[in-house]
Amino acid sequence: MSRVSERARTASIMSIVLVSWVVLGGICGCEQLDGRNRTRKGNRLFRETQFIDAASEYQRALKEVDDPIIHYNLGLAYSKVFKPGFEGPILLGTQSDPVCQEIPGTKMVPAGACVKEGDRHFAECGASKTAPIQKQIAELEDKRKTETDDTVKKDLDTQIRDKQDELGRYICAASFKCVEGMFCSLRSPEIADLAAQHFQVWLKVQMSDDAI
Repeated sequence: MSRVSERARTASIMSIVLVSWVVLGGICGCEQLDGRNRTRKGNRLFRETQFIDAASEYQRALKEVDDPIIHYNLGLAYSKVFKPGFEGPILLGTQSDPVCQEIPGTKMVPAGACVKEGDRHFAECGASKTAPIQKQIAELEDKRKTETDDTVKKDLDTQIRDKQDELGRYICAASFKCVEGMFCSLRSPEIADLAAQHFQVWLKVQMSDDAI
């Protein structure tokens, strides 16, 4: 093999892209077919940046066909869900959502989040976030009404605007609904471990260090 061809082969393998499942094209049977279909769906969801849903589909596919390619794609999906340095629980879905059953090790946590079909960013919302800020705004406004010093009034106006801006961060956009209840979740180290586990399965079947 020429040096150029070898270099191209290595670059292709090392590219962070979804691996096609065409090598499994000869597998027959309903379960294997379902696994192939779920992998294709997972690939589509990944390309649409719906990484949590993609991970759920890959997990379902692995129940039908345990193939290193699916493990590789699943590792990629989890690596996209991972949030470096984030210490809180990463919300994955509402309590009844299928992803809560498919993704292993999830824990239920109470939360308020902006929910919209096809979107899993889950921005925070709800009374637990907004009520304390609304109370602070009301207290500042009451103080503003009785204040006579213009300098102090200006400072209070600034504080009120800042609190209103903070409150706005917990108000859902018009196309979203604020849902308060139980959500399934994982923390970043747990997601990193899942990604590593599935990449490890794929790495074990690679034929050379160059390929890895």
